[in-house]
Amino acid sequence: MFQTKTSQQEWFSIINNFGVKEIGGCLLVIAFMPLNWAFEAKKWQLLLTKIHKTNFVNSYKSVIWGATLGNLSPFMIGDFVGRLRGIPNRMKTKAGMGLLLGNGMQMFVLLIFARFGYDTLYYASEISLSAPNQLIRHVLMALLVLGILVFTKAVKIPKYTKNSRFQIMNILDEYSKSTIGILFVWAILRHVIFTFQFVILLWVFKVDLSVTILVSLVSIIFLFKTLGATLGMFGDMLSRQLSAAYFFGLYAVSIEPVLAATTLLWIINIFVPMFIGSFLIFSRKTANLNEA
Repeated sequence: MFQTKTSQQEWFSIINNFGVKEIGGCLLVIAFMPLNWAFEAKKWQLLLTKIHKTNFVNSYKSVIWGATLGNLSPFMIGDFVGRLRGIPNRMKTKAGMGLLLGNGMQMFVLLIFARFGYDTLYYASEISLSAPNQLIRHVLMALLVLGILVFTKAVKIPKYTKNSRFQIMNILDEYSKSTIGILFVWAILRHVIFTFQFVILLWVFKVDLSVTILVSLVSIIFLFKTLGATLGMFGDMLSRQLSAAYFFGLYAVSIEPVLAATTLLWIINIFVPMFIGSFLIFSRKTANLNEA
């Protein structure tokens, strides 16, 4: 697709139209990258309050380690390895359950925005959603209702008390409703940040759609990229590109600027932290070898 004459002209046009405002927009997105991961670090620090006390700096480092290893492994297994490396062995299982709780909250927030995105496409535009997208829309609603019932503790999850190995399944009981509420706020803030980053890059590459439509499309793309991320960084990247091409294609938007924005956001939010995380991991291993 990218080898056609039209596509080449589009790419040349994108490069030639880059000016001070466009560079400023890119720098703004880069500046928000550390804040993006800072919100994730605050979530992780909050989740560890009942398990293993840690400060914000160490929480930030473990999040970057987890992101680095997670993107290099299938099903984000490396995320657990990276984040739990500083946790005492006797607490690792419980901390792992806490991480699942944090990821579940972030997914819950993502579902809220994705449902908003689907509703916007359905009600605020003339585009008729296909049957699969209608099904996804209803599944999202069902998952949201389930998430509300679980996180507000409106339903009681079966207790595992007879076997101590399964008591960690009751991890939600370790946190008060107010703590869950704070966790929800951090998750919302993080989602708002990377939505803002994506919208700014789409503006930089001159994707001419309303802010409401852009936010809706971005929310849906993040839903699909999260599913693709379970296959590692290449699955993350591929799912971003395919979902962006499909959903922006519904609005007859030129795909080259969208793919440019999608790729640059991946580089800023995923590749750069992975590079930093690799450096931190390597530096720590080197220090351990020197001490030995």
